[in-house]
Formats: sequence, C-alpha cells, structure tokens
Amino acid sequence: MQIFELSLQLVSDTMPLVRRISRVDRDLARQLRRSVMSVPQRMAEGMHSRGGNKTAQFQGAAASAKETEASLRVAVAAGYVGASDIAALRDRCDHVSAVMFKLVRRPR
Repeated sequence: MQIFELSLQLVSDTMPLVRRISRVDRDLARQLRRSVMSVPQRMAEGMHSRGGNKTAQFQGAAASAKETEASLRVAVAAGYVGASDIAALRDRCDHVSAVMFKLVRRPR
C-alpha cells in the first residue's frame, strides 16, 4: 500500500518541525507528534483488520491526518513556523486523508 509509505514520510518530514515547535510550545508539539504518528499506526491496524474495525481504523487515520494538518496551521498562526514551512506537509496530510476516506467509502 503506497499510501502507508507516504504516511511514514509524513512522520519523517514533520518531526523536525515538532522539535522546533517544542522549544516554544511543548503541548502543541506533543499533540502534533501524537497525531502524525497515529496516521501510519492506525492505517497499519486497518490494513490487517476486517469489517467495522477496518473502517474505524481507516477513519481514525484520516482524522489523525486532519488533526496533524490543523496542528501545523495552529503553529503558523502562533508564529512558531512559517506557512512555507508547512505547505508540502499540509498537502500530504490532505492526500492521506482523502485516500483513507476513499477506502472507507469504496463499494463492497
């Protein structure tokens, strides 16, 4: 599943910003770290689940990607990072969320 690899890259690319944000706001950094790491974890659990649990895990992965995007936007609004620092990450979060949503909505 290529989207899983993309979610791992999202984690990898977000961590330098997590470290940067933690210097000024440990709570936001902690929340960002938890949400971004939750994306591939929930995705992996969903890939190896069936029925309702699969759906719930994929929805959770999509929600965590959106939470990650929101946390990044909060960091920009607070002045911790610049909008250009998060542009590619926001796109990746949106892509991961969209794919997870499509997997949940796919007809059986």
